[in-house]
Amino acid sequence: MPLINNLKSYIFFQGLPDIFLEKIRKLCREEVLQNQDIIFEEGQKAEKIYVLQKGAVTIQIRLKKYQDVIISTIEGKGELFGWSALVEPKKYSATVKCLKETTVCSLSADDLESWFKDDPLMGFMFMKRIAGLIDKRLSGMRERLIRSIS
Repeated sequence: MPLINNLKSYIFFQGLPDIFLEKIRKLCREEVLQNQDIIFEEGQKAEKIYVLQKGAVTIQIRLKKYQDVIISTIEGKGELFGWSALVEPKKYSATVKCLKETTVCSLSADDLESWFKDDPLMGFMFMKRIAGLIDKRLSGMRERLIRSIS
C-alpha cells in the first residue's frame, strides 16, 4: 500500500487533500507484473483502474486481426490508466502491456464508485482529473496523427 507522501508525488494525485489521498491509499492493491505481461486487453470488461508505481507499460490498439499499434508509452510514476472502468460501457478501449517488471496500484471501480456516491465532491474532483487525462491523451494522439499524415 503506497504511503500518502508517495501519492502526493504522483502526477495524477498532486494537490489533492490528504483525506482524499488516505482513502485512495486504503483502496490501493499493489500488483507486481513481469515484462510482457498483459494487464488488460482491448474489449475486456473494465473493473479496475491502475496507477503506475514503477516500470513502464504500452497502451496499444488493434488495427487488424494480428496487428497492434502502440499509441502511448507510460513510464511516469503516478500515471493513471484504465479509466474505462469508470465510464460506460466499462470496456477497456486498448490493451496495456508491461515493457519490463512493473508495479502498479490497482483500484476497484466498484469501490471508487461507492465512495463517490458517499462523497460526491471527491467523485467530482477525481472525474475532473480523469477528464483532463483523457484530453491529454487525445491531444497527444491527434498530434501524432497530424505528423504521420503531413
